[in-house]
Amino acid sequence: MQILRVRFTTKATIIQVSAARGWYYKKCIACNMKVIGESSNLQCADHGPQPTANYGYCFRIIIDDGTTTATVTCFSPEAHTFVPECNEVVNAADNKDNRHLPEILKQLENKTYVFQYRFGKRARPGHPNFSLDVAFKPSAQSLLGLPAPQPATPPSQEILQQTSSNMPTETTKTNPCPLAEGSSHGLNTSSEAPKKTAKRELFAEKEGSDKKPRQE
Repeated sequence: MQILRVRFTTKATIIQVSAARGWYYKKCIACNMKVIGESSNLQCADHGPQPTANYGYCFRIIIDDGTTTATVTCFSPEAHTFVPECNEVVNAADNKDNRHLPEILKQLENKTYVFQYRFGKRARPGHPNFSLDVAFKPSAQSLLGLPAPQPATPPSQEILQQTSSNMPTETTKTNPCPLAEGSSHGLNTSSEAPKKTAKRELFAEKEGSDKKPRQE
């Protein structure tokens, strides 16, 4: 899908770290696929038995850039750009409950970073499902360090006068109802009634007739 190629970069503050769906999972040492089975018998569907437990992040963060909020899922190894490696955190945690957020992840809240993220594989309209690409601390040399916009300078009065003097002064009269003038379209709109023509005499006497008047 074309939508999966879209990338976003924003400077935002983490307002919440969530472990509602777990903050880590057991994954294959050769890929990021989730493994199944007990710790002594872990299996990857593609790479078979796993010699040791390997952990990866899957926690969520809600970020706010000042205009809107977004929920981004942080997987390993991308999450290692701003938090310690997942195996270290899991092995050091006293409570390894998948939904019990460790203190080191709680401390991310209210901190500001520059985030680059993308649409996840399950993204669909109404459910963007963002996934993290990288996160780093903002600095003067960050990707968002764009130059400040220059103030707009209005044109001088001399230029405005020259522009107005060069404007054409001739105006063209427009007839809003062109059909009202019949002469322009060859129409006869005269109010005079058409003249009547004399009827042709059907029995007119011929001139120089030889017929004489009757004598009594």
